Amino acid sequence: MKCVECCKYMTDGCAYGGESPTGRACVDGIRQEVEVVMEQIKRDRDKAFTEAVLHERWDLVRKYAKKYGVPIPKDKRVMKAGIYKAVQYCEDIPEEVKAEAFWKCLELGMVPMITFGEEEECTDN
Repeated sequence: MKCVECCKYMTDGCAYGGESPTGRACVDGIRQEVEVVMEQIKRDRDKAFTEAVLHERWDLVRKYAKKYGVPIPKDKRVMKAGIYKAVQYCEDIPEEVKAEAFWKCLELGMVPMITFGEEEECTDN
């Protein structure tokens, strides 16, 4: 059976020779490849974020950002707060790292969770 027309989007042509028993070999293959890549991206992110929170290894965050084309703020305080906040939402980062990131975010005077259009700075009110 001919595969579905996903081959026209692949730069190297069909990875499965254009034939499959279900007609979905390309789509299923692409899905599996994407899942593998996404897991690697998450592992790299979690490692960089954990090292930044626990050991101030901001070079690893910059390396991760460069590798995956993720823009990072030039302002170091904003970058740190963003990482500390993001850590709270990473499923595989240990709770003790999340707790440390929470307190470090507060030390910067920032709200330790992601807010949408709300006041960002902590106030003494």
